Amino acid sequence: MIIQRYKKLVSGGSLLVFLIGGALSGQILAQESGQLEPQIEGITSVYPAPFSEFEGTDIEPEISFAAATYFGYTGGVIEIWDLTLDQPVFRLDPEPGDAQEGLNSFKIQLPEGILQPGHNYEIRAGHLFTRINDAPWNITSIQAGSWQFSIADGASSEPEEPQPPEPEEPPTQTPGAPVDIDGIVSLMPAPGTTSVSTGVLPLIELSGNSNFGYTDDREIRVINLSTGELVASFNPEPGDGQEGATQYVIQFELEPDSDYEIQADHLFARVNAEPWNVAEIPTGYWRFTTADSFSDNPTLPGDDEPQTPPDDGGDDGDSGGGNGDRDWRDIDTDLTWTTNIPQARPRLLFDQQSLQQAQSWYASNDFEPRDTTNPVYSSFDPVGNAFKYLLTGDEQYAQIAIQGALNASQSIYDQIGGHCDECRWHGDSVILVYDWLYNVMTESQRNQIKTQLDEAFAYYLDFFWGAAEPRFAENNYFWGYFRNAAMWGIANFHEDEQSEMFLRRSLGERWDEIGLPHFNQKSPSGIAAEGVNYGPTMLYYNISLQESLKNLGRDLNQETNWYRNAAWWLQYASLPKQTWDNPNADEPGWSWFPYGDAGGFWNGNNFLNGGVSRFLTYVLSRWNDTNLEGYSRDLLTRTGLDGMAPVVLRALDDGGEAQSPDDLPLDYFIDGELAYAYVRSGWDEDATVLNLQLLSPPMVGHEHQDSGNWQLWKDGVWASRESPARGYGSNNGQIPGFAGQGTVDVNHPLAHNTLLVNGKGPAFAGGGQVTDVTSEPEYFFATTDLSQAYDENHVSSVKRHFLFIREPQVLLISDQVARQNEDVQLSFIAHFQQDVSQQGNVHSSTNRHVHIQLHTLLPGQFGSRVVDEQRSHLDNARRLMIEGQTDSMLHLLRADTAQDSELQASMVDGQIEMRSNGQIWTVQLDSEGRFSQIRVDDGEGDTRQLLIHQGIERLDISDDGLNWSNSYQY
Repeated sequence: MIIQRYKKLVSGGSLLVFLIGGALSGQILAQESGQLEPQIEGITSVYPAPFSEFEGTDIEPEISFAAATYFGYTGGVIEIWDLTLDQPVFRLDPEPGDAQEGLNSFKIQLPEGILQPGHNYEIRAGHLFTRINDAPWNITSIQAGSWQFSIADGASSEPEEPQPPEPEEPPTQTPGAPVDIDGIVSLMPAPGTTSVSTGVLPLIELSGNSNFGYTDDREIRVINLSTGELVASFNPEPGDGQEGATQYVIQFELEPDSDYEIQADHLFARVNAEPWNVAEIPTGYWRFTTADSFSDNPTLPGDDEPQTPPDDGGDDGDSGGGNGDRDWRDIDTDLTWTTNIPQARPRLLFDQQSLQQAQSWYASNDFEPRDTTNPVYSSFDPVGNAFKYLLTGDEQYAQIAIQGALNASQSIYDQIGGHCDECRWHGDSVILVYDWLYNVMTESQRNQIKTQLDEAFAYYLDFFWGAAEPRFAENNYFWGYFRNAAMWGIANFHEDEQSEMFLRRSLGERWDEIGLPHFNQKSPSGIAAEGVNYGPTMLYYNISLQESLKNLGRDLNQETNWYRNAAWWLQYASLPKQTWDNPNADEPGWSWFPYGDAGGFWNGNNFLNGGVSRFLTYVLSRWNDTNLEGYSRDLLTRTGLDGMAPVVLRALDDGGEAQSPDDLPLDYFIDGELAYAYVRSGWDEDATVLNLQLLSPPMVGHEHQDSGNWQLWKDGVWASRESPARGYGSNNGQIPGFAGQGTVDVNHPLAHNTLLVNGKGPAFAGGGQVTDVTSEPEYFFATTDLSQAYDENHVSSVKRHFLFIREPQVLLISDQVARQNEDVQLSFIAHFQQDVSQQGNVHSSTNRHVHIQLHTLLPGQFGSRVVDEQRSHLDNARRLMIEGQTDSMLHLLRADTAQDSELQASMVDGQIEMRSNGQIWTVQLDSEGRFSQIRVDDGEGDTRQLLIHQGIERLDISDDGLNWSNSYQY
């Protein structure tokens, strides 16, 4: 049976039609409209009437509405399921511009053959499957069990159904088989099975409940090997009818007497248990052969009854809530500070002292907020208007803020049932307006916001993506839902007993149990794991909440140093001057080293945007009168971000002196499951700056497969940089695959300066550890052991050693691999933005005024090729790949300008010798290929020996500065 599918590209509710096997009892023949029970506001009637029966199949179900329909910003799909066959037979999703849009009814126009005699049907609709142009505006869901009808048999009460001819030899049983694929428990039919019934639907049993968020363009493909044709492909998306189940049924009709292969891309699905992401089903792995004829009905193991998807519902505030059956009252957290929540307002962000500070600031910093009340526009600023009212008492600003908050509250409420971007975008704005203007709003306005946000915020505490689970510890949805619940609990603390539920489930379940262990133990560096595009949300989402709690007596920044460390990290992740992100850009811009999902590199990146400006501006007041304030003020001023933050944050700043970073250490590194080092030759504008992504984070949603990646910047241009973009097929995020085999997303190791083994790089969250980090005035040294991140069938050990010598600004990379056999090939990757030339063992490229040389010192014999990764309007990347069947690779990289002295480099008696401007640097390696010693000859008879330490040197950090301790952990 062919599935009819229609899809639209907007998000929202869904309309579902289910076909149910069996017969409905106690029904009469009828063809009239009727009312749904319970009634749904905005729906006047449905046809056919619930629980009616038809003699024929020529039916067009119809929903009548109280006003004309509108299909914009709705989304979802219409589906018909034949549960006897256990497969969908029809899908539909009305789009804006649909022929029926604007009518007062909607007919479900079914293709011929969809409805069958003797079957029963149920029609369901998800929340917001359409809008209408009158109250209630949005149509809510039609629940299961409320609208059913049946088709009469038409022959007799007990018809004889024709049976397919028996095969000469009955097909063998079609069992599943366990497989060794991450995230997959078994495949059915088992790989290698013969005589598979053509009625069988192939099935993937997963290790947990599935979700299809952030799996864009990852496909499942069905190939008929007998014809050589790709006969079907599937790209499961959020909202798919099978999302949330532990099985994925491949709904495709098999042909008799055919050989099949089914493949699946890495990360075609995620599961809610380790390993979180589902690995690929590789080419040649899942093959089977069908029988000569059809069986009767397809069967699925354990599917005797229709399966009900897991409930994503929120907590009602009375009992339960939290994970599983946990009662929120059992969640422990410090609530002693709640005795300080005032009866009066405002309760959030400002106390009386800071409000007086804001009044003083306003006296010399008048501002005029935008009057936009539609939350879809970037000029939407209800908080700015509410703040203006607090400062002036001018009610026109209050009314603009209130209308904006009402609109944003409605948009949040409308998302129930799916992901809620509006929650994280607008949640704190609505709450602040509600708190600050509580006594200005009418009772009706307060009730609308209160009713909508009570339901939405409780619902999203239990929503599967961003749920209270450790894997979401750096997820932007997780922290948006956390902030909303905690602020909402404070805002209503004296008026609603449910406030305690919101406070315990946010501060206890999310902050104490998940956030603090992550920030203080797993990843204390302050580097936001989701990358350039989404990482900044970690820095600014919680500002209003942090300041509110501090005022009330619970300072989250006394419980963790993660946010303070993030402010220090930004000093090192930013670059000394504006950067030519793309050689074709018209002008340079303020930028930083890309990592994770990092779209938008052209003439400055969105790192230096309103999000980071908000955070650094908050640092000025939160760490007032510390050196961190001075350094942050310098970074804000130097990059022009000082005027971008919202006025409410700028009003908290009482001013101060900027402090140049010239006296800070040159390097930054804190160990953890995300372990990045930032290294520089100096703080001057023409310095060489290095980023070592020694260990990339486990799966968080926007991570890249790039442990061991390195990047180099020099005097305003990229000497070598990864190919940045979002990593799942969007924003031109596709580059040529290995050895010319198709394309891959830019989250793949090929897009980074990684090491490949037989064409494959480090696995997603494949494991590894940093074993060495040393920061000295003359050099920086680091080792990352990535043995667990590579295929053990090819290598038993993989280590990358990095040595940066500040004078003469040289990066050395020693790759040491224990191969399992001599056929294993290594590929060293380096990216350049301009054409690459080769002379002997030296590859060169010139980017604007910077000349880059890469010396291959080992192996002596190697192959090399350059792959063009240029993508429209994004990058000019050339991927240089140096390859050889060897256990050791040794490279030297230097970027210089006309003002720098020429460098000569060579291997002499197993040591690296570099000569420049009369000086000689000799680097010794030990028997394991690790850099062990540097000898410096100044050319005038003085020689220094620099021993390179083993172990990880501790970086001591305070509110006033950083210091490399010369104390090591082994």
